[in-house]
Amino acid sequence: MKGSRLLGLLFCGLLLAACTPGVDPLKNPLTSIANIQLPPPGAEAAGSPSLDLLTVDTRNELLYVPYSNTLDIVDLRSRTVKGQVPNLPGIKSIALSPDPNIVFTGNGGDNRVAVIDVAKLKVIDEVMTPVGNPDAMLYDATNDTVVVSQSGPSPNLTFIGSTPTRDGFISRCTTRMKCWPLMGQPARSCRPIKDAISRARWAWPSMPIRGGSSSPMESSIQQTS
Repeated sequence: MKGSRLLGLLFCGLLLAACTPGVDPLKNPLTSIANIQLPPPGAEAAGSPSLDLLTVDTRNELLYVPYSNTLDIVDLRSRTVKGQVPNLPGIKSIALSPDPNIVFTGNGGDNRVAVIDVAKLKVIDEVMTPVGNPDAMLYDATNDTVVVSQSGPSPNLTFIGSTPTRDGFISRCTTRMKCWPLMGQPARSCRPIKDAISRARWAWPSMPIRGGSSSPMESSIQQTS
């Protein structure tokens, strides 16, 4: 009983210490400093306007905002909307690239990743991904690759080269390291994702994009034996 009381007092002491202002890592509370009004979404945006994963590029002080079917670009210096890139169905996220003028958008509405020229406010390329609804994305500087997570109906990871040198797709692995069928390939056991990337061959066939031009940005990944 005495030991239980001592343990209880020790716990209370630790709790009080954790609640003291001196251990708060934030010296100042977070406060609202500005309210940036976004333009209304276009007529093609069905339902209520929606925001998704925001991305800041500190190199040029720009904030990228997926807003309904549009990419809004906010200048953080002036706190105004710099421009918009429309017709990005179901845009959910943005990935930066080594070039501050080039960003990637994950468009869940048409299973594509769009390549955006920020200065021109236009789509300059598109990558058709495996059916899976592109969602969160991140640029991997070590491998010079954009990694795209896709949520379903066939969850997978998509790997896209940020420059026209390599590109590829790989299905997700479960905790038992069994791969889902990939691009018509039979299911097989696989090694962890990193090893699968290092053992892959990359190819760059062309694909048509909206407007009729040709894109070198799509390929399927084939694992070596």
